[in-house]
Amino acid sequence: MTLEIVKLEPKQDPRKVIETLEELVRRAKEGEFEAVVAVCMRPSGTFFTRSSGYPSSLELIGALFAAQNDLLKASEK
Repeated sequence: MTLEIVKLEPKQDPRKVIETLEELVRRAKEGEFEAVVAVCMRPSGTFFTRSSGYPSSLELIGALFAAQNDLLKASEK
């Protein structure tokens, strides 16, 4: 008897991602944002970043640090 290992693919339902992006686009059109930074995760586990419009790199670094802290706290729950 031969066993075959099958890699299970993670759930790849894009609806929540699309819903979130649509909300952000709506809010950006309303003038709520002056800058955006995004970390985009691919199903393969790789990622890339995008940013736009940040006037001060120090403010951006502070915002990223705060976001990192929030993500770490959320992952502990």
